Amino acid sequence: MRVELNEEARSELSAAATWYEGRSPGLGDDFAVAVLRALDAIEEAPETWPPWPGVRKGPVIRRFLLPGFPFVLPYVVLENRVVVLAIAHVRQRPGYWLKRARALRIQ
Repeated sequence: MRVELNEEARSELSAAATWYEGRSPGLGDDFAVAVLRALDAIEEAPETWPPWPGVRKGPVIRRFLLPGFPFVLPYVVLENRVVVLAIAHVRQRPGYWLKRARALRIQ
């Protein structure tokens, strides 16, 4: 099943990779590789990861915890694709990306 990042998630990926690269050369690349591996794993078996706790309305939102980095990838499995809603830091602005899932319902 095809996996895609929504526009905001693409921006978040770029911003986080740039931030890590600024802290230590090569770390931004490591972060980007970890995200790409996560996307591959989600593509292989999108139903594997657990639903996001506490979200009851709308489509089932699943979560992939990024190994080695404090980030989570919330995503929704649709009929013919998987949409990653965010590349979200686990301790910053919890749930800010929920409106992105609501927007998927009208598409």
